[in-house]
Amino acid sequence: MPQTLQNGIQTPINADAYNLTADLATMGGKANVIITVANQAAMLALTSPYAGMTVARLDLPGVPTMTYNGTAWPPEPFVNISTYGANWAATNTTNHQPRIRMDGNQCFLYGAVTAASGASGGSILTVPTAYQPPTASTRFVGAVIASNGQYTELALSAGVLSSVAGYGNLSVSSGVIIPLVCSWWMD
Repeated sequence: MPQTLQNGIQTPINADAYNLTADLATMGGKANVIITVANQAAMLALTSPYAGMTVARLDLPGVPTMTYNGTAWPPEPFVNISTYGANWAATNTTNHQPRIRMDGNQCFLYGAVTAASGASGGSILTVPTAYQPPTASTRFVGAVIASNGQYTELALSAGVLSSVAGYGNLSVSSGVIIPLVCSWWMD
């Protein structure tokens, strides 16, 4: 019977039958190292992932790490927002594309959106389901000063990001840009 060290690595003991290849494979498989992978497909192709297995995604900005929770890999660490409210759009899909990421139990949304004629602060964009809090209650997620110098509080409710009426003086008109720097806990 092998012994398990504090860091989770299993090593043979003197009473174990000699089996160098299997013993080394067991030790290496339990080592707490970060595995580099080229992309999501390479991560999903890993055979027998275990709880705590961590990979570094080389295809994503900043080479973020993702840790297997025992049943699944977490959602993509950086996801572009693709669903906007009527007459809202990403300010720039290169430098200011609204993106969301999860770090542990906290989500971060950043980027910028631009209003077109007829836009309303009641529905700016929709957060992908995997990043929505488990309860649909309204959560304040950030305060912003828009390009017109006006300000507002942003809230997330049932996955929809909106400007909160009565919390600021934002008047949405064509060409107004709202920078997004929002965060919330997934509890």
